[in-house]
Amino acid sequence: MGASIEIEPELIEKLSEKAKAHGQTVNELLRELLDAVEPLPTPAGFSSLEELEADLDALAEGTEHLPPLPENFSREDIYFDHD
Repeated sequence: MGASIEIEPELIEKLSEKAKAHGQTVNELLRELLDAVEPLPTPAGFSSLEELEADLDALAEGTEHLPPLPENFSREDIYFDHD
């Protein structure tokens, strides 16, 4: 199944040149580059990102009725009673 993304023409050209220089297709080069990237670290205290997302969802549960903050909400609104 294919996907469509926007890539700057200059980047497409560089990827094509690099792939050709290594005797690869652009897809093969991109797979190789992705394999070389280390995965994002999981936040401390969580065994997976899914566990973190589940905890955040549980934390937000029941807050649907709260009104959104105004666009001009600022630090002063938080610390209005501090000098």
